[in-house]
Amino acid sequence: MGAQSFGKLEPFQPTMAWNNYKERMEFYFEANGIANDTSMRAIFLSCVGEATYEIIRSLLTPLTPKDVSSHEIVEKLDKHFHPKPNEIVQRFAFHKRHQNSGETIADFVKDLRKLSEHCGFMELDNMLRDQIVCGVTDEALQKRLFSEPRLDFKRAYEIAIAHEAAYRNVRDVRGNGNDVLAVSMKNKPRKVEKLECFR
Repeated sequence: MGAQSFGKLEPFQPTMAWNNYKERMEFYFEANGIANDTSMRAIFLSCVGEATYEIIRSLLTPLTPKDVSSHEIVEKLDKHFHPKPNEIVQRFAFHKRHQNSGETIADFVKDLRKLSEHCGFMELDNMLRDQIVCGVTDEALQKRLFSEPRLDFKRAYEIAIAHEAAYRNVRDVRGNGNDVLAVSMKNKPRKVEKLECFR
């Protein structure tokens, strides 16, 4: 009886995200202690499915899967299923991204990081800082950020998060204050006006 294997690699389908499938394949090899390239290639080609195997053969022509390493096969599939996006287009999308109405600073920055993935920025933190300052919807916050003499990304993010929390606290306090006032007015004894005939 053979050694127990952990996990399972199902055939790759066009509807799947290739990068996710590739990562799962790498984790499968790691979990099962498979480090030999010949074994990795054999297991991968056995599991990947007929449709993807045909794609691999066509991408490698005139070579065959036996003539190349698993790394070379994966590189070919990377270019086929996940071609590198145009850097200029990606930078345009990044710079065009502004905070949406009702969107938190954390979500805004999270999306900026995602958009920056293929931008090739040499100084990503500076780009994120600039986009926070120029892209926030709150004018008071924007003025606060512009007033900082030495503003880096970390400081800009901290200020924006603190400003957002303060705004939320003020809104909650004022909201609760109004509710308390409304209840107080509701429970306050009403002054009964005397009728004209009793004056």
